[in-house]
Amino acid sequence: MIPANRREPRDTRAGGARLLAAAAAVLLALSARAADAPAPDAPPPKAADPRPPAAWSLARDGWTLVLSPQGGILSLSDRAGRELVRRGAGDSLVRAGLVPPGRTPAEVELDDLVACRTPEKAERTPDGAVYDYALAPRIPIHLHDEIHFVAVNGAPAIRRTIHVTIDAPPLAADLAVSVGHPLGLPGAGRRVFVPTRPGIGEEVLVAPGRSWLWAFGGGSRRGPSAERLAIPLLSETADGAPLRLTTFADPSFTTGFRLAPDTAGPPGEVDWVLAGAKVPLRETEARTIWTVIHAGTPDDALAVWTAAAFAGVPEGPAWRHDVALVHTDFLSRDGRGWLEDVDALARLVPETDRPKALLLLHGWYDAVGRYAYDAKAGAFDAAWTALPGAAGGGVPMSVAEVVRRLSYARERGFRAGLVFAEGLLACDGAKDAFPADQALARSARTGPDQAGKALLLNPCHPRVQARFAAYHQALLEACGASLDALAWLETGDIAPGATGPAEAPGYAARALMRMAQGLAAETTRARPGIAFLSGDACGPAAADASPVALMAHGTCPAGGYRPSDLPYALFPCLRNAIWPVPRGAQVPAAAQRDAVLRLGVPVATSCGWGDEPGWARMGEAERDALIDLFRARAARPRRPAWLRE
Repeated sequence: MIPANRREPRDTRAGGARLLAAAAAVLLALSARAADAPAPDAPPPKAADPRPPAAWSLARDGWTLVLSPQGGILSLSDRAGRELVRRGAGDSLVRAGLVPPGRTPAEVELDDLVACRTPEKAERTPDGAVYDYALAPRIPIHLHDEIHFVAVNGAPAIRRTIHVTIDAPPLAADLAVSVGHPLGLPGAGRRVFVPTRPGIGEEVLVAPGRSWLWAFGGGSRRGPSAERLAIPLLSETADGAPLRLTTFADPSFTTGFRLAPDTAGPPGEVDWVLAGAKVPLRETEARTIWTVIHAGTPDDALAVWTAAAFAGVPEGPAWRHDVALVHTDFLSRDGRGWLEDVDALARLVPETDRPKALLLLHGWYDAVGRYAYDAKAGAFDAAWTALPGAAGGGVPMSVAEVVRRLSYARERGFRAGLVFAEGLLACDGAKDAFPADQALARSARTGPDQAGKALLLNPCHPRVQARFAAYHQALLEACGASLDALAWLETGDIAPGATGPAEAPGYAARALMRMAQGLAAETTRARPGIAFLSGDACGPAAADASPVALMAHGTCPAGGYRPSDLPYALFPCLRNAIWPVPRGAQVPAAAQRDAVLRLGVPVATSCGWGDEPGWARMGEAERDALIDLFRARAARPRRPAWLRE
């Protein structure tokens, strides 16, 4: 041990080595500095360029998408030199503007909107780019634009999502949003496939100024001349081009389309108007638009629409496409009709075909809106009287009795379902379930399953949403093991333009569609074999009807069975099912034949609304004609298909 005040002897050899190492390091640094120094006649080094690159290029499947760092699409071309950005067809910028008081959206021109040209932030991503724009002080909003070059069904596609955020909510004014769409196939003879509301797929010429409209809440700058769409999709072809260019939007909001012109004409755009004057803008609103480059037929265009717009939305059980007969019983003959008709059908339908017949039990609850469910207790009533307003005084009912009736049909080989609800109807007798502030409007509807006057509930109200979700869960827990289907009838009572009142504002049709989407998804999660259908309004009288079935497993068209109205459900139900529910009168086999054989819908019968005889008391000739039609439909299961003419 060395004392603290004593030094160790120095090692002169080690010290010399350290000095040599230090000297070598100094010489190395001087050499590097000399190497970096410019020659006496060399130009000074250039400073780093602070400007962003002129363009960002992305490649996919032989196509190259070129984006501007300031925003928008500069080019979309393939190796063969085909360019899909049509020069002179406008730009691809996002624009927004407030609709002045006293003017309609159709009176707002594109030049009235503020173009997003200089982003606060622009960033390239692995598959595209994102841009942030501040439009204040002209408009107190921020816009977030995402452009991604992705694949849809193996085909290259541009997916563009626009987020609108209010700087200081609420904004109580209508806000028009436009996305430039200069994309189009090169060459002449450009035509577009149009899914029309009557279920017909039309091929029409692309003409300057021609526009189309998908109406579903909110608005558009497209005028009254805009042609109405059954789904928000257009698919373009051109002479000599082996491609399709299919453009579509998410189905959550009204969307207007104007395609890029061949020559001079109004620029191409996709637009919508947020109705802030009725629904003050508070939360961020987002829309997604796709443009897919692919080959094939209109069916291939509809396939990419289904793959992209419904990604993450689970399909219902496959068996629903096999259904060739739907019989609905409204607790007929004081409740005896269900059992009698099950026995009659068991005598008429061989066991091998019985899984293709669905028997739907209606009227089993105490009153519309309440559905025998006690929300405070979180359970169904121990017992209740179904159809309390019926002439016979109603039918004693309980969960056990509902299960017994469903099981009676299923034990004989048939499929069995329940009417989940009559749309958003409630009645004065269900005031304990729904206070007045949860109402949307009064209804003129009457029936033996209501007590007092009827009203429509507001689907934008959180408590309405919560009650339906809790009731749905309780119903699956109580009856799910005995069920094949749930039918939410009369969802078509909510018009696309309806908005919630001040107590719970919002776009009512969109809120209803989201409710149906959530309930259908929960049905699939909890009971994968059960189908959940909506009850959309169909037909020419149901202008701009809300196709809730897009997010459900199919539809039972509202308001009864009119065969001529059924084509209006074809495009919204391309991946789903259409099950008619007659009300009040038997529809003869002769009147159903075309719809069954051409459209692929099931034979539809009912009992309990009026003087329908039901299967147990039906005349022999009509019974045999309906059974023959059922057999013909059962022999060829199919999904709904759009019409060529």
